Amino acid sequence: MRSRRGFQGGGARNNGGILQALRARDASLFLAGGARRGGMGVPPSQRPLFLQEDAGQQPRPARALREMQVEPAMSDNYVRERISWFYSRFEAPPHDVAKREFGFGWNSKIDQRHKSFPSPKELREFLRRESPLYASHSVAYYQIPDARPMQRKGFLGAELAFDIDKPRTGEHGHNGLVCPVCLEAARIDALQLQEEYLLGDFGFSHSEITANFSGSKGYHLHVDSESVRQLGSDARREIVEYASEPRGELLVEEEIRGDAREFCEERKKGVSKLLTGPGEKARGWGKKLYDEAVAALKESPLDDEKKKLALENLKRGNYGAVKGTENIWEKALAAAKAKHALVLDKQVTLDTARLIRLPETIHGGTGFVARKCNLRSFDPLTDALAFPEKTMVRVKPAKTAAFELMSRTFEVKEGVALDLPEPAAMLLLLKGYAALA
Repeated sequence: MRSRRGFQGGGARNNGGILQALRARDASLFLAGGARRGGMGVPPSQRPLFLQEDAGQQPRPARALREMQVEPAMSDNYVRERISWFYSRFEAPPHDVAKREFGFGWNSKIDQRHKSFPSPKELREFLRRESPLYASHSVAYYQIPDARPMQRKGFLGAELAFDIDKPRTGEHGHNGLVCPVCLEAARIDALQLQEEYLLGDFGFSHSEITANFSGSKGYHLHVDSESVRQLGSDARREIVEYASEPRGELLVEEEIRGDAREFCEERKKGVSKLLTGPGEKARGWGKKLYDEAVAALKESPLDDEKKKLALENLKRGNYGAVKGTENIWEKALAAAKAKHALVLDKQVTLDTARLIRLPETIHGGTGFVARKCNLRSFDPLTDALAFPEKTMVRVKPAKTAAFELMSRTFEVKEGVALDLPEPAAMLLLLKGYAALA
């Protein structure tokens, strides 16, 4: 008679709480490379009038915070004009524009959807004219993208989309304005999703995968091909759940009595146990556990003879050959989960009717661009800037804050007006930390 008990493992994820630890983890998994893109520069003569310097004009006196009720309107007008300026240079619409549904937001992320455009030209003109804070497009392709209700659109297929915005950071000093630790952890998780799962376990090709910064806290990955577009909901669920956690039991403990005892390495009276798991030829999550088990065994305090015996049996999937190793395997399983189980927004992958950030457009909560990127080298704090670093904008902070941007640290004090590079000023304006001075 046999009874089975599966080990799911445990242990908290701990990726380190500082950027150095995250980057060390990155270096241990992937090769880093690539150059940083520089910021855009605009000659003073081409700047809007309200941004051009006037040598004869004295700085405006600071106003009391209680008199700032007119400043939000001024700031809104400024933001709208600058977003329109950005979209006058927009040249990166998605492919198959005419088959996509679009959504736009001026006060929230999506105030209007069921929009469609016959060509990239009309999309660019809309963005420049309307200057939305947020622009999204469907992961699905439709015959009639602007039809309502959804059933009338004529579904043609959908990309496979992934969203990473809750990275595994561990304990760290979080900055709610913009957090370099969270952004770096999100990049590493996105790179792991791409390299280990999409290219590795699932076998997609580089040509089928695109990645872009979300413009805020994380990254979006898109997989698109004719075969992917026809994936059903069950297949999409399997894919996203596989990357999030192991499915089923990786270690199985069996109790064996009576005549079945010949299966045990050690025969004894009463109940014997056989612990089985993935061997050296395993793939997927089995391979991940096997590799962690081998590493844990090598670092264990067992003597060399027992390590050799345990390793020989591990290769065959027998984890119970040597007494006293059960805790080693449970720790290995916990380590495999902590290292390989990603935190994904599953609904983004499952919902084929969802709208997702349009790559290369502005995120209205930060002023950053949802930039298409090489995940090996991308740094959103230098590479995702929508506005010229050399343009200075005078703002009056409503809150005291410190933050990192453009490889610099900025400190602002409540009520004290100052000139900031436009990307930093825009971040404060859109986050509600400041108004135009």
